[in-house]
Amino acid sequence: MSDTVNEIAVVKAEIMKISMETSAAKFLVHRQEYYEYSEKVSKLLALKIRQKATHSNINILEDEDGQLVSNNLEVLRVLREFYQKLYSQEIYLQEDEVTQYMANISVGQLQEGEKNEVEAPLSDKEIGAAVSTLSSGKAAGPDKIPFEFSIFWGGS
Repeated sequence: MSDTVNEIAVVKAEIMKISMETSAAKFLVHRQEYYEYSEKVSKLLALKIRQKATHSNINILEDEDGQLVSNNLEVLRVLREFYQKLYSQEIYLQEDEVTQYMANISVGQLQEGEKNEVEAPLSDKEIGAAVSTLSSGKAAGPDKIPFEFSIFWGGS
């Protein structure tokens, strides 16, 4: 009994998701038609949105056999197969090939003074120079503190 109730809940959730996606797509089409066919100045905006949408779609794609595919479902099938094949392949590397490749790479060595300079703590002058190059209105970093707060709180 419990399994049946769970299955019904899953199916209802899937139906709701499909219904919401369909409604959202229809809403966007109707909103675009409103702007496009109304007597407002926004006809230009609707035209630009439609042009951008047509340029961002993949309309024709070549499959593995070299055949051009233009049907949306076929384009999706070709893309799906390509990425499945791409990410399912295992990489086989021979240890001697890797060793030989690494032996041919020349990596410079830091002098003792350069090592000390790189490993030294950042100075206030260096931090100030870095902060002065930042732009306002950007997303906060991993600490979730916006850049503008540091200007307000700390000065430069």
